[in-house]
Amino acid sequence: MVALSHFKLKLLGERHDPLSAQGVAVMTAIEELCGRAYFAQRAWEYWYAGDKHLGRQKLACLDHVLSLLARRDMPAQEQTSESPYLSALVAGGLVKDLRVRTSSNRPGYALLERALNYEPESAVHLHADAVDVAALSEGTVKVQWHQLKALASTRVLSILHKRWKPHKGTIYQELPSKCVQPAWHRLGLASEVTSQQVYQLLFALAADGSFLTAEIRPAWALDLATAALSMHALGWSDRYVNFGPNVTDAQVFWRALYPLFFADEARPPDFDDWAEAAACRMGVKYDKKMHENLSSARRCYARWLAEHGLSCGAIFSAAMRSTEVHPIIYRG
Repeated sequence: MVALSHFKLKLLGERHDPLSAQGVAVMTAIEELCGRAYFAQRAWEYWYAGDKHLGRQKLACLDHVLSLLARRDMPAQEQTSESPYLSALVAGGLVKDLRVRTSSNRPGYALLERALNYEPESAVHLHADAVDVAALSEGTVKVQWHQLKALASTRVLSILHKRWKPHKGTIYQELPSKCVQPAWHRLGLASEVTSQQVYQLLFALAADGSFLTAEIRPAWALDLATAALSMHALGWSDRYVNFGPNVTDAQVFWRALYPLFFADEARPPDFDDWAEAAACRMGVKYDKKMHENLSSARRCYARWLAEHGLSCGAIFSAAMRSTEVHPIIYRG
């Protein structure tokens, strides 16, 4: 249903209601866009309710609709070939790619190459990858669960780093010309920020209110939530070191980011304490404006989840499966 909610959101825009199949509106919009219907209204309603399997051919039809939708307002010279956008969201993903059996005698290298070649269709796909990676609790025949988890989470963080790294991130080319780059030096962030520190970079951007305009805020909030899940996944792949008795960056930032995005309570009592501790580790002043920007990230993310028929608690329950299967246990 999540993928179909995303399809319907793109198709209907503000008319989208995640709790309803909106069969008439969907079929009308498809016919107006494509000149024909590729399936019956009842079939759509069955798919949306989860009462019927959505096959590969019908997924390809939905991909075609999204491609036409993307091209509608795009200059001819900028148009590209169709992409398996929805198919990738339903049946693809980084974890699924890595779990495909390899015949290599060096499975670690084979999976590393597979991870490095993986590119998500969008930030939405990358967020789905982060949830899968956080939930990952089983390995393959040749690779243990914690090795697979570390490999996958590292790849997600590296993709985020490519998008957001200081000065050269791809997202700064995607922004409207009126948007400026963050004040990197004032934030204490330099170009040598590593991919495994990208969650710190995204967190620190909350201190730059002039950069976080209405255009950039939703993308930043979604990627910060993606970074939080991936950072936790990477930390849990070596949980006794990163979440053991010694206070680490992973612990501090997770204690700040968990209540921000995944706690049912809007603002737990100790949120500001941990957010200030995280900001202090970045050399950033935690003030009222930074607090407001982080709170707005929660609202943006919660709104995005609601548009897809999801909740913060549902994401957290799915993502934290690994901590239940592989808890931290100390024996005296």
